[in-house]
Amino acid sequence: MQKNLQYKHEIECFLQGEKSITVPFDIECPDFKYNCTNVLRLLPFKRLVLEANNTDEHVIIKLFSSAQNGFRNLKQEEKGHELACAANIAVPELLLSSKKVDRCFAIVYKYIKNTEHFTLGLEDTRFDRITNLYQFLAKMHLYGIYQDDIHQGNFLLKDENLYLVDLGSIACERQGIPLSIDKSLANLAKLIVQFYFFEQNMLTQRVNLYFQERKWQLTEKQQTHFSMLLDKAWKKRKKEYLKKCYRNCTMTSYHHSLSSESAFRTHFIKYFSRNIHSNIDQIMAKGSILKAGNSATVVKINIDGFNLVIKRYNIKNFSHLLRRFWRPSRASVSWRNANLLELIGIKTPKPIGFIEKRFGPFRSTAYFISEYQEADSLLSTYSKRAPLEKELTQISNLFETLNKFKISHGDFKASNLLINSSGEISLIDLDSMHEHMNHALFQRAHNKDKNRFLRNWRDKATQDTLKNIIF
Repeated sequence: MQKNLQYKHEIECFLQGEKSITVPFDIECPDFKYNCTNVLRLLPFKRLVLEANNTDEHVIIKLFSSAQNGFRNLKQEEKGHELACAANIAVPELLLSSKKVDRCFAIVYKYIKNTEHFTLGLEDTRFDRITNLYQFLAKMHLYGIYQDDIHQGNFLLKDENLYLVDLGSIACERQGIPLSIDKSLANLAKLIVQFYFFEQNMLTQRVNLYFQERKWQLTEKQQTHFSMLLDKAWKKRKKEYLKKCYRNCTMTSYHHSLSSESAFRTHFIKYFSRNIHSNIDQIMAKGSILKAGNSATVVKINIDGFNLVIKRYNIKNFSHLLRRFWRPSRASVSWRNANLLELIGIKTPKPIGFIEKRFGPFRSTAYFISEYQEADSLLSTYSKRAPLEKELTQISNLFETLNKFKISHGDFKASNLLINSSGEISLIDLDSMHEHMNHALFQRAHNKDKNRFLRNWRDKATQDTLKNIIF
């Protein structure tokens, strides 16, 4: 009875829009009974994906809320599975479908053991994986199907064999008839821009493999057209991702009122036991001060098991308030920029959230919260030893990525680069970071960043080594 009550409670939490539910619990209907042990995906109100098992089977259960077009979504999932099987695409085995579970529709797949998500490593070209990916994608497109919500997380690897999941997003142009070249290349571009910048380079360098599978010629005109599709797909992805940083979704818990605006990573805020919005200054008072400046105060603190850095952007005086109150706060800018760096694959301490104190539309004191990273500044480290080759590669990649996306940092001193015990370099102090639309203005700002970085080094040998990799 108690287990049944827990199951009812967790399903009700999902249907009411809660962002987390508690496992394990038993799920039961006339056709099946499973013990749910892990939440794989939760879209509040809409979809819940669970890992579960019983004495005979290890399964994945997808629940679709009947109040949120659940029956239609279920049918899309069934149709996607049918199309993938018809195209001879490897997918999880379908065990049960169209089952009503309380106010949800359920579909059950056999769990595929010992899988991993598709990844590419920077130190390992993994061309076999790229070949497998392009062959897999071409096979879908030759049958006239494609995955509308395509990303690397929808491809599972088992012994270097690919499986496709999230079958509800499979669409069909004309079944059994190869996908048109425009639709094919747009879908391919949409997939490639889901990867980090240097992984994108690896994929675009080998895009001829896809063209070979389709028996097409990769002409200069096609390369130019594909580059335009990549640029369009990237801009769309970036826009959608950054929007998620300022609205309630699976990734973000967002709050906006007359007295404050805030956004936090959901994984953090759901475990946080105190009201961080109203108690942020009291919380900071218990931390260890890293910087006590006039314009900003920085503290390190452990909160509910999270090691955090909180940076408060102070209002120095009334004239400073008048200059700042109408613009996005530097905390909000840091939040956006940290999320952007994560998206393009530049390491930075993980952004946790930001808070702006407000008087209606007018901003005052603001706070940016990130994970604490145990690391030394690059300036301190290279004053004791020479840079290692793997570190030089990271620095070169960092400047190349910033150049690719036309991003200037604005204060590129070596103390704003951290290096941890594993030799990983990350960029901090992001409130002056800026994306440029004008190429000439960007080049001027980018060269300023490079020169500011090089001025740090008194040792001529270190300066020359760094100059060779960034110019």
